[in-house]
Amino acid sequence: MTVNEMNEVRAWALTSTKGHDQCMPSISATTHSLRLYGHEDTEIAFTDSPRADKAELERAIPSLRKCVVPVPSSSMEQLVLPDDWKTHVFILRTTYQVNTRMDSLMEDDLQNNGTSNRVYQLDLEWSVDIANGIQGRVALISLVHNQFIYLIPVSRSAYAFLCALLFTLHIQTTTYMENGFLRLPHTLLVFLRSSQIQKIGVHVKADLTRLFGDCGFKLGQNDPFLGAVELGEMARQRGLTERANIGLADLTATVLHRSLPKEFSVRVSTNWDNANLTQEQIHYACLDVYAAWAIHQAFTDMPVGSLVTETTLMGTHVRLLSRTGNSTVAYGVIAPDRPPKFNGVNVTKTRTIVNITSIVQPAYLVRADLLASRQAAPLSSFGDAFPFSLLCQVKDLQTCAQSQQPPPSSDTPLPPEPYIPLPSAQSSTNGSTAADPEDLSLSDEELDFNPEVEQLLEGSRRDPDSELKALSLNSAVHAPLPEHPIRSRVLGDIFHVTNQFKISVHHGMRRPFMRSLRDALLIPDAEDKANVSRVLAAKPEPLTFAQKVKFNSDWVWQRVKRYAPAPEILTPRVTQVLQFYGPLLDAVTGQPLFNDSSWEKAKNVIENVRMGYYSDPPGVSLYTNRGADPNGLPLYRCLRGTNNVEGGIHQNIIKRFGSYNASPRFAVNLLRDYCLGHNLRVCKQ
Repeated sequence: MTVNEMNEVRAWALTSTKGHDQCMPSISATTHSLRLYGHEDTEIAFTDSPRADKAELERAIPSLRKCVVPVPSSSMEQLVLPDDWKTHVFILRTTYQVNTRMDSLMEDDLQNNGTSNRVYQLDLEWSVDIANGIQGRVALISLVHNQFIYLIPVSRSAYAFLCALLFTLHIQTTTYMENGFLRLPHTLLVFLRSSQIQKIGVHVKADLTRLFGDCGFKLGQNDPFLGAVELGEMARQRGLTERANIGLADLTATVLHRSLPKEFSVRVSTNWDNANLTQEQIHYACLDVYAAWAIHQAFTDMPVGSLVTETTLMGTHVRLLSRTGNSTVAYGVIAPDRPPKFNGVNVTKTRTIVNITSIVQPAYLVRADLLASRQAAPLSSFGDAFPFSLLCQVKDLQTCAQSQQPPPSSDTPLPPEPYIPLPSAQSSTNGSTAADPEDLSLSDEELDFNPEVEQLLEGSRRDPDSELKALSLNSAVHAPLPEHPIRSRVLGDIFHVTNQFKISVHHGMRRPFMRSLRDALLIPDAEDKANVSRVLAAKPEPLTFAQKVKFNSDWVWQRVKRYAPAPEILTPRVTQVLQFYGPLLDAVTGQPLFNDSSWEKAKNVIENVRMGYYSDPPGVSLYTNRGADPNGLPLYRCLRGTNNVEGGIHQNIIKRFGSYNASPRFAVNLLRDYCLGHNLRVCKQ
């Protein structure tokens, strides 16, 4: 059974095994269906056995290979900083330099009249400690204005500040850190708070919010940072992408047709807090903010589409929108002639003829009243010879630039049809570590602290033989990792990791171990955690965040998003938990938590973590908002893992089939009936 992020059943097969040859053809068909109806390609696939299923899933769903190797592809030229820009880079190291330059820029903007020149491209950098999963405060502000780049280092570590005191002749950068918060120069704050000055970038609203918090400011007490303009939303308005939440690298590839280098060792490091930036860091920061400038410049020549009217000129490039207006189904040009009838259908003021040049959604149904047959027909039925003429409702059309093309996701190849599994494909049950449905008893609620069935860490003894086995896990941690941050889009279910260790339910350290492993795998979102902590502290009987997690974790995780960090961060976190808890002895039986089988399983788990099977790929949201509680805290639905299938569907099917002595044919019809009813129910939610 395969479900999508909305919990709708998209593919199923009644089989006697989990063999690829029986389930992959139906999964492959969903790829064609998504493309046919103009949906985005699959971004992530969760499975209980990622290592066993990865190759065949990537063959059935080719989009799962996207960005796993460097993307954009090597055939695309890299974006480079033009030579004349290299002499226009200024690092503003002191408060005087920042105030003087920012005051001069804003004064020049006012003298030039109007707001057309009050446009800046903005990007931020901050340090990341991959060993501990800690992110620092904003360390560098990058700006572009009138083809000049300004780099403003604003945060430096205590170590860097000490170096500055000891070696003042070599380090001349001012630190803006005071009592743990940034104290930015006055003119920079004026710039950030002005709604008349546009700050353009990718995820720039989130960047300004982060910087606002790093300064110790609070909404309602301090003036907010205003003027954010999202390049992703501008791209969506121009029909270049279906979603506004698109990364800078993808946007660079889509708009500029260039790849944006993202060197992982530069992007993710603690060196952004250093007193002096390296040439690699300067180049990285300049290229990022230059990319934002170049994309914005391209958008100025690509105006937002306007609605087509009866006065729209013939030959205007247009795009045909879906009924809801949320997506593009085809591109074309308004035909040069306007006869009174087209194929026997009246051409009224609310209709016009369009020469279709490309199709995005082949399954889009053309309105029945626009066709001579008076029956709705898909665009694919008009053939693949372009251009062809089509009568359209004016309200379904929007002007667009000639350079606009269908979304780049259509470049991903489709699997063969009909799909034939490889002869060598093995059943996903081979080497599977997935638990049976009845074993799924490890919910957050059931992991809450229970002193009656678990022992305390204090005083727990350790098994010497198990200590040696724990040390052997270090070899897996220090194995070399691929350089690209995305290891796989075929991911394992994090919530099944604990089930891979066959531990006696009576062992006193079982529950503490599982809680620690859960917390090592999933890191709470800092903003959500702060909001929950504030609400808990304000209650008549105040609680800390840790106390609420310990005794009622299910309540917390409904209100706090969690993320699985990159393998470089996740591997040592998981290894540390396994090494610490594995040798602990039960206070009653004297047996260690891990037996020989569990230590072997630990090596497999670490290898899977190291290869990225449990890390969230960047840019993919795994939560949806389903409202707010009485305290105003958001309530989330998590899309991570396979529990929606096993707990929400498999158990219901088992209950339904329990009352029948079903033949295979009857079973298939029961499944069809169940899937239809299930999909109708979840669509209403």
